[in-house]
Amino acid sequence: MYTKLECSNPVIKSYGGGMGKKKIVFIGGTHGDEPAGAFAINDYNFYGNTNYEIVTIIVNQCGIDNNTRVNPYTNKDMNRFYGKGDVTNMVIEDIIKDSDLIIDFHEGYDFHLINKNSIGSTLSTETVIPLAKEIKNYLNSYIDDENKFFSVITDKEEIKGSLREYSESVGLNYILVETTRKYNIDVRVEQCRKIINYVLSR
Repeated sequence: MYTKLECSNPVIKSYGGGMGKKKIVFIGGTHGDEPAGAFAINDYNFYGNTNYEIVTIIVNQCGIDNNTRVNPYTNKDMNRFYGKGDVTNMVIEDIIKDSDLIIDFHEGYDFHLINKNSIGSTLSTETVIPLAKEIKNYLNSYIDDENKFFSVITDKEEIKGSLREYSESVGLNYILVETTRKYNIDVRVEQCRKIINYVLSR
């Protein structure tokens, strides 16, 4: 059983680092009912990396454990308080301020190419479009059904207080990854793992 204080603290781990290395931040579990990114991050062996400084952040572990979108103790959507002086979000803001790339894992309810009301199976960015297109092509090479392909969105309306809005407002390189919950959890985790692999292999 977690305390309210424990549930307010993101789970942060660091790997590698050193003079001149680029810093990549992988973020998962912002919404507890979207666990695939967090599972992929927790299962990944980052210790084998020698090329980058890596920071991983599981934003809402208590939400994952309780399968709730919001933090179950504060009832807060953790993706609506960036840039607003929230203590928890400020910890993350401090970590990403000198990052070279942020990969933020979320999950949509349906495939975007089938249902435009959902952003499942998309990568959204305004700052690193070429990389997002590379990742999209890599992921799609493993998908047989073209209707379930990933696509890149560059003009998605930004949500106030979201990490995407905050990151792009301060000039950070950011990609919002949305897998699709119509896939089973193993497929979604594997897609997140492939993204981590691709980014770290560059």
